[in-house]
Formats: sequence, structure tokens, C-alpha cells
Amino acid sequence: MGNSVYIDFDKGNWCEGLTAYMADHLIKEQRGQAGEYRRSTLQKFTDFVNDGNDFPLSKFLSRHDGSSEAIGYGKSLMVFHMLRNLVGDENFTKSLQVFNRNNKFKKSFF
Repeated sequence: MGNSVYIDFDKGNWCEGLTAYMADHLIKEQRGQAGEYRRSTLQKFTDFVNDGNDFPLSKFLSRHDGSSEAIGYGKSLMVFHMLRNLVGDENFTKSLQVFNRNNKFKKSFF
């Protein structure tokens, strides 16, 4: 999606988590290291996020410290991974293509 679908910051920044999933996680997946990458992501979340600083993804705008990175990138990455596991690789990829096609050059909340 890159720069073709604009982020509606009033509803959160979904793009960072999707980018982390489709770029960083995919590279690790191709190298057979996806499980290790997700464990590391979860460990960062455990290290930096607690009941006092956790927040919903819809409130994430940008990272400014370890906890906001763990939430905006890590938590979001895991949501996209769960979605992919739920619908399957083919449907996940097709849905991203449809989302991009339907929202190109528009503000959107994923």
C-alpha cells in the first residue's frame, strides 16, 4: 500500500503494523525464522507494556518510546498475523489487494 492509501490519523495508524508484518516478518518467514521473530516481538511487548501504558491500536499514531513501538508495531503485527491465520494466505493476500484497490488515494482506517 505504501503511499497509495492514506492513513486517517483520527482512527489510528494501522500502516506501521502492516508494514512490519509484510516487510520485516515476511523476510524472517522466508528465512524460516518467523516463529522466532514473533517470539521476540511478544517479548518486547512483555518488556515494555503494562496495564498502565497499554492502549488500543486505534489510539496509536507513532512510536515515541519502547511501549508505543511494542503496541503500534508489535501488537498490530500480531493482529495481522492472527487475521492471516484465520482466513488463510490466499484470502489474506486477496483482501489486501482489494483494500488497496478500493482505497487508493483516499484516507482509510483498516
